[in-house]
Amino acid sequence: MKKLILLFLFLTCNLLMSPSYSENKNTFTMLSFEDASCASWIQSAKDPKIRQVYIHWFRGFISGYNYGDEKYSVNSVPNDAATVLHIDKFCRETPLLPFTSASVPFVKELRTKN
Repeated sequence: MKKLILLFLFLTCNLLMSPSYSENKNTFTMLSFEDASCASWIQSAKDPKIRQVYIHWFRGFISGYNYGDEKYSVNSVPNDAATVLHIDKFCRETPLLPFTSASVPFVKELRTKN
């Protein structure tokens, strides 16, 4: 009986810790830049090399999204100008958030259901 109780506790703990039972499925760790503020994004307009790094990060995020979600995918990545417009708009509307946070709504706009 004691082994059965221990087995039940073990299985319950594993079930509760599994991702399908997490409280908020929409949170994840986003790795990006030391300074990912909208101010940093705006400042990067003066340095094309830094701006290009930021844009390439967005392309990489979209590629990672395609790899990680089989139900939806982004079939084409917008050109740099469209990416810049999206991030600029995001930073105007939410200047206190990191500009990298624009990536999730961007993907949601671009994705299609498979």
